[in-house]
This record gives sequence, C-alpha cells and structure tokens, in this order.
Amino acid sequence: MKKSILVGLISGICIVGISLGILIPLSLLPPPTPNTPFEWETSTPEEQGMDANLPDDISFYIVSENDFNVSSVLIIRNGYIVVEAYYENYMKKVENSFTIGDWLTYQSEGELHNIYSATKSITALLVGIAIDKGFIDNISQTIFDFFPELWNETFDPRKENITVENLLKMESGIPWISEVTESPYSSPPWVKASDLYLKDILEWALVYEPGESWDWADFYPHYSSDATHVLSSIITRSSGMNTSDFAQEYLFGPLGISRDDWYWHVDGDGVAHGGSALCMKPRDMARIGYLCLNNGSWDGEQVIPSDWIEKATTDDPAGTSPYGYQWYIGAEYYYASGHRGQSIYVIPDHNLVVVFTADGTGGSGSYSELINTIIIPAII
Repeated sequence: MKKSILVGLISGICIVGISLGILIPLSLLPPPTPNTPFEWETSTPEEQGMDANLPDDISFYIVSENDFNVSSVLIIRNGYIVVEAYYENYMKKVENSFTIGDWLTYQSEGELHNIYSATKSITALLVGIAIDKGFIDNISQTIFDFFPELWNETFDPRKENITVENLLKMESGIPWISEVTESPYSSPPWVKASDLYLKDILEWALVYEPGESWDWADFYPHYSSDATHVLSSIITRSSGMNTSDFAQEYLFGPLGISRDDWYWHVDGDGVAHGGSALCMKPRDMARIGYLCLNNGSWDGEQVIPSDWIEKATTDDPAGTSPYGYQWYIGAEYYYASGHRGQSIYVIPDHNLVVVFTADGTGGSGSYSELINTIIIPAII
C-alpha cells in the first residue's frame, strides 16, 4: 500500500510554481482522496519466499484429492497476492447453489459472497472502533445502558447485567433463534432475519448464566448470532449511524472498499445484522485480514487500536475455549469463520493472510489441514 509519488511531485511543482509567480491550472492538481481506492499487487510465490508449486498443490488438494467444495482461495504474503484461484465449476452446479432468498451470491472474482458468521468478526472490530471514537464508553457497559426503554420489569433480572464483553465473548446467555444461516443444529420454528427485532431478542429466555465461560463441548447453546446482533444494535444506537454506514465511514472506507462493493442484510428495524449476512468479495475480505495482520494499521492510519486487535484475537485464559472477541484462535493463527466455509485466516508469524470462500461442505479436506500441511510448509 504505497502512496503515489505523483501527489508529492505535483505538490512540489505547485510550491515552485507559486514561488516563481507561475499559475498552475487547478485541472493539474489531484482531487482530494481521503479513501483512495486500493488495489492489491500480485507477485509469484517464489518472489515472496514460498514454493513455486504452491498454487498447483492447493488446487490438487481441493479439486483432485479431496473433492473439497471450495470456491476460492486467496493468499497474501508480505502484502502481495501470491495465490488467487477461483473454482467456478463448483459454484455453477445447481445442487451447490448459494442462493438464499434475495441475498447476493458469489459466482466469480468480481461478485459478492455471503460470508455468513465471518460477519461476527467484523462486527467485533467495529465495536473496537466505536470505543476508540468515544461512542461506546467501555466493554463493561450493559445492554440496557444503551436501551433503557426496552427494559421490562418482568424480565429475568440477570439480563440487566449482560455486558458488551459478554456479547463479544459469547457469554451472554441469549439464545440463537433467527434464520440467518440455515443452521443445521437449531430447531424450527425460525424467526426470519428480516422479521427480527431487537426488542424480541431481549425478551427471549436466557439459556445459560450470563458471564459463564464455555468450552467446545458447550459451543451450543453459547454460540448465538442473535447475541452478536445486539452488538450491531448497540453500535447503531450509540453512534447514531446504522452499523452499515458506520462500517463504511470508519472501516471499509479507510481500507478503500467502495460502498458499492458490499451488501449487508438487515433486521426488521433496518439495522445491519451483526451476526451474519454481510456480503463481500474475497479481495476485500483479505483487506480485513491484512488490517488485523498489521495490528489495525492501514497505509499509515491507525484504523483500529492495536490493543483492540490484540484483545480480540487472543484467547481468554479465564475461559476454556480458544475464542477471542468473535475470532477463533488457533495455534499459529486466528480466523473469522462463516457457515459453509467462509473464512479469513491471519497467520502473523509468517506474514500471511488466507481467505477461503466455499459452497457448503464436502470431501475429506479441511482448512486447518490445508494451511498446516501445504501453505505454511511452502514457506522456504
């Protein structure tokens, strides 16, 4: 992400011109570019210290060996795209259709893909920005600090103490009822996302003690898209901006992601659903990962405080699950993960970002195996 030297050259010419009494036409001056569009630069794996056979090895693993239903792979090393592969043959099969209602789907490099619950990790980043900007005071604030009018004396009194951090760590006790990801592990009847309202979420009975730590055996019912959606509602209420507008202003815009390059499904109140249904392109998903890899810094601007990135992507020693603030924690990486295989992996020790999109599950492969046995070992 190198700033263009053209601006500097023209600025220098303008200074000299003014000092010499020469009028420089305004048409020669560059327009202000607070959110200059960023384009990834490409490189070969070997130029970035990786095995030249890496693209073929990945393709063999995905297509030939495991019949793994991956639709795209994008690898960034040292800030360069070194692998970019799209497996459209899977996406165009009717039985593998990604179309759900009116949600946008992914078919090729230039179109949008529903990243499902990887949305949660981005919502967590937005919470960090909201705290940094002073919209949210701290993670100890409670839901009803923001929505006092929604408190009902008939509510379970434990709800009054659910904090922002409880929501971030999946420790709120709020269940998951809405039909956002076609969840295979919840039971009907569903509440469709477009019919979902914050007031309804807050009325649902708690399914465990708020603040209760959990391990993988208790992943459900702790895991809740609707609990994360409360975070989106808090961002909207505290900032006075819909979470989608907030994201464009403070996150996507600074990364050079155009408002036309993403879509976010909303609830019945028109608030972007914090737990799922953000649609993006793989290259823009990689920008999120690269921002995190660089501790919240992008082109010299601290978009997200570095201490928030560290906190969000570090396992809580008090808990027993490798989970931060809506980010999963692995041995060598942390990652955002969405239904049917949408993922953003950040591997700090190797300066790597790996993005996957997929069309469901299938085959015997896994992302962790692909990363641990092919991608990381390809580093020379």
